Amino acid sequence: MSKKRIPVSNRLKANYCKFPSPTNSMQGRELPFKEKWTVASRLRLLSIMIVVSAIFAAAGAIEITKWAKTHELNMLHLKHNYLFSNELRSFRDSEDQPVDEVRYELVLVR
Repeated sequence: MSKKRIPVSNRLKANYCKFPSPTNSMQGRELPFKEKWTVASRLRLLSIMIVVSAIFAAAGAIEITKWAKTHELNMLHLKHNYLFSNELRSFRDSEDQPVDEVRYELVLVR
């Protein structure tokens, strides 16, 4: 009597899809995800995850640059607002200062 030869794919499935547990209740049960998740599908999923994370990183970098520009404009506004208030104080205290300097500082605040 010759031994029946099992194809390689079935032998691999039989060896890798069984629980290694020595208990009788778990022996012979196949894992549900082993047949579905091949190396190619896992690689495809990993590639998709990398692309999505790169998109999130690019969107985050764009948002950071937008907020950095907003912060820079806010600091410039505060700086020129401070200079304008100093110019108004000096204009109020002295009578001989021209109005053009106050107008120039007002334009810079905008």
